[in-house]
Amino acid sequence: MVGHPLFMIGSGVTVAALLAADAVSVAMGAARWVPWEPEDLIYLPRVIAIIIIAQVFQKN
Repeated sequence: MVGHPLFMIGSGVTVAALLAADAVSVAMGAARWVPWEPEDLIYLPRVIAIIIIAQVFQKN
C-alpha cells in the first residue's frame, strides 16, 4: 500500500498543508521557528522506525 501513487500524493499534500500552516503561524507571530540542534537529530531515525513499525503492526 505504501507504494501506491495515491498514497504518495496524499502524503505529499498532507506534508505541504502542515508546512504551510506552520509558515502562516510563524509569519503571524503565533509561533516561533526553532532550528534543529544537531544532537537532536540522533533520535530522528528511531522515531521514523517506531512510526513505521506501529503502522505495520496495527491492532484492528
